[in-house]
Amino acid sequence: MGTFLKIFPLLARDSPLTIPNKILLYKLLLRSMITYAAPVWSSTSLTNYRHLQVYQSKCLRVIGDFPRRTPISNLHAQLQIIPIRQFIYHLTEKFFVSCPCTRTPSFVTKGITPLKISIVDTQNKGINA
Repeated sequence: MGTFLKIFPLLARDSPLTIPNKILLYKLLLRSMITYAAPVWSSTSLTNYRHLQVYQSKCLRVIGDFPRRTPISNLHAQLQIIPIRQFIYHLTEKFFVSCPCTRTPSFVTKGITPLKISIVDTQNKGINA
């Protein structure tokens, strides 16, 4: 939130910047910070995604000078920005595709985290839990 407050004068309605330039600032400064290491924590809870979406919506409302009650879908449609959860899934899929000698896990494209723990017993035999 601190960075948002620092660049708020550049994103506000009385700023001389055009909306495409404001969106560029958002993408370069704010979105890059909230999606840092996204492939690592892409399987986080829906509550955490909700917090990120609220933050993104605040930024987009300031950029487009939208009223507070503007639906999120309208914000994204008019400013042509995808929701943060979809963007994080896109980054995660892109990351796994770019990794050498790995397959893209199916949970990346479905948004589902697999839970499979491998336990090794005392006789060194693999047991799937």
